[in-house]
Amino acid sequence: MENTKKLQSQDEYNKKYEALLKRFETAKTKYDSLQVEKTHRICLSQKLENFITELSEKEIFIDHFDDTTFRFMVEKIKVGKDKSLTNKHRNGTEIEV
Repeated sequence: MENTKKLQSQDEYNKKYEALLKRFETAKTKYDSLQVEKTHRICLSQKLENFITELSEKEIFIDHFDDTTFRFMVEKIKVGKDKSLTNKHRNGTEIEV
C-alpha cells in the first residue's frame, strides 16, 4: 500500500520488503519452535499427571528402590555444606534427609 501512495524508488521499496520478510520468517521459525516445545511440555505434563493420579489411587508399598518412580517424584536433590540432603519433589514439597 505504501508503494502506491508515496513516490519512492522500487529498489528502496524492495529493500524494505526483503527486510520485513526476513524479520517475519525469523519470527515464524521461532514461533514454530516454541509451538513444538509447548506441545512437548503439555504431553509431558499429561504423562506426569496420569502417573501421579495412578500413584494416588493405589495403596503402594515400596519394598525396593525403583529408579523410574524416583525420577518422576524427585525434581532435584540439594547437598548442603554440612552434607545434608534435601529432596525437592515435583509437587513442591521438600524433605530434608
